[in-house]
Amino acid sequence: MKYVVICWYLRCLRNKGYFFFYHQSYRTYNIKLFYIIRIPSEYYNMDTTYFYIYLLLIFTITISFTIIRCIFNIHTIDIFFYPNDANNILENKVYLISHILVNFLLGVIFGLDIIFGMFIKIIIFEVYLHITEHCDIFYVSKMSNLIVIIVISLVSYTAGSMINKLVSK
Repeated sequence: MKYVVICWYLRCLRNKGYFFFYHQSYRTYNIKLFYIIRIPSEYYNMDTTYFYIYLLLIFTITISFTIIRCIFNIHTIDIFFYPNDANNILENKVYLISHILVNFLLGVIFGLDIIFGMFIKIIIFEVYLHITEHCDIFYVSKMSNLIVIIVISLVSYTAGSMINKLVSK
């Protein structure tokens, strides 16, 4: 039982920026010696690490999505990424709800720590989707819809970040 409590305590410390090293006896399976090292937060920040992994993943998925959509002409999941043919954001409820929900959940996950980076990511991602909507970069839809969806995405991310801040206190 002591081993479980100590490991649970050490895992909690690791989540706060502490790392531990321990030596375990192979015969008795007891912890003989452990060291706790505090690493300053400017050198180790899990939120930014996850954010960079998320950026790499979303960049890869977006390029793959564009290749599948524009080269192979497969449009099965366009309802989540593009408004309807009339380019009315409010008519396509799935499009609107998916943007609000995804950005809200990202705000809850990442919080205010990386809000500037996430704002830049949202703007770049939405502009990229807007440009590749018709698979022709010279044929672009109305810019007002792009501005509205960027504002909606930024507001929903900020709301999720505020929820994260309230829960983490």
